[in-house]
Amino acid sequence: MKENKLQSFLDDIHELPDFASFDEITIYTKNCLGETPLHFAAIRGDVEAVEALIKAGADINAQGEHHYSPLHEAVEQGHPEVVRLLIGACARKDLKDSDGATPVELAELLGNQEIIRLLGRN
Repeated sequence: MKENKLQSFLDDIHELPDFASFDEITIYTKNCLGETPLHFAAIRGDVEAVEALIKAGADINAQGEHHYSPLHEAVEQGHPEVVRLLIGACARKDLKDSDGATPVELAELLGNQEIIRLLGRN
């Protein structure tokens, strides 16, 4: 994803109600729940946006609503390619959400075998 595509993604995020009140959206912008553009890219399964945000220096371990990291979001939404990218960028697999679940435990709860294999069990 080229920089103009990254900016296009950030512009799209700016249209969401959670970010509409901001004058400008950057890779570091957090909404009132602590969610960043990377959270939304992970939720959407937008591989190109995730790659671009990681390359641009987005915080891969930022915790938002329910203390979900982008990795939690990708696991919950069932996006293995995004999980792979985040793990490759050294996203922490030990971060716990507000229920005390790590991304690995969340994957096990949801029964997504492909993502469980990607995350491994350490």
